[in-house]
Amino acid sequence: NCTRCGAALYRHKPDSIDRALTLTLAALILFVVANSFPFLTFKLEGRATTSTLMTGVIQLYQDGMWPLAALVLGATILVPLAKLLATVYVLLPLRLGRRIPGLAPVFRATEIMHPWAMMEVFLLGVIVAYVKLSDLATLELGIALYAFIALILIMIAAEVALDPREVWDCLGRQAAAGSLTGKDCGSLVSCHACILYIPANVLPVMTVTSFGRGEPDTILSGVKVLIAAGMWPVALLVFFASITVPVLKIVAMVFLLISVQRRSRWRPRDRTVLYRVVESVGRWSMVDIFMISILVALVNLGAIASILPGPGAIAFAAVVILTMIAAMTFDPRLIWDAQESSRDEHQAVHA
Repeated sequence: NCTRCGAALYRHKPDSIDRALTLTLAALILFVVANSFPFLTFKLEGRATTSTLMTGVIQLYQDGMWPLAALVLGATILVPLAKLLATVYVLLPLRLGRRIPGLAPVFRATEIMHPWAMMEVFLLGVIVAYVKLSDLATLELGIALYAFIALILIMIAAEVALDPREVWDCLGRQAAAGSLTGKDCGSLVSCHACILYIPANVLPVMTVTSFGRGEPDTILSGVKVLIAAGMWPVALLVFFASITVPVLKIVAMVFLLISVQRRSRWRPRDRTVLYRVVESVGRWSMVDIFMISILVALVNLGAIASILPGPGAIAFAAVVILTMIAAMTFDPRLIWDAQESSRDEHQAVHA
């Protein structure tokens, strides 16, 4: 463990490469199943709509929301597939005792892709959409949904099983890193201006039409509807993930940036923990975007019932992406630079 911030730096995992490779190959099989069979079926007034994982992407694109379509496609299909293939590309040659070009950069790329593979967040969006539609119509779960759940669990198991240090030992030990500070690394100390949070919560994120009648819904009005329907747990989940978390992320990043600019020495360990929390929870705010992609794919029965995405959804997705990039851009070693300066000054005085 790190003696400063308490982070786990290394934990031995036996048979790491074999276990991770087996689980990843199983995940690839489940990935094909999850993308090849029906995901959900929506039935209302004798009519039915069957969706796959790609249906929501296609429908968003047809509705003119191509940025959201690209985001959902990347986060739920392309990035997870790329991560699985990259992992097999690295682990299979190591298991066979062979060396092929590009293993090191590909393995680094799997770490970069990790926060952008949001299948578990998408599953949470499925749960919220299911609860929203359960009183309106009949929903049938397809085989692809069960494969999707199994895929998420196996991918998590593969990540837990894999020991990155064993991979790097097989690739050749990296050169010893010097004692670098955040300033030495030329870190970008800035935060994207998240003024998009206001239109994200003011503009409608979708319009629900049922038998020719409907009105636009904002994120907050959607929470109110869930509360009125007695769905308190789901309402609290959406409120926390879509309204509270983005605000807290913005406030926390502003606080961290101001503290490092002022070279504050106040509770560096706690500020480091705060940064880790901000970095890890950011992706879960995407639950509303994924829920919208599911709803527009399922509820597409013309005048009987339909759901159209609104401009607020694009603004909200931009808030989530920008805050994630801001957190990734920030170097937490900057928090400790003031401590290093204080120690150097103390040593100079007593020299």
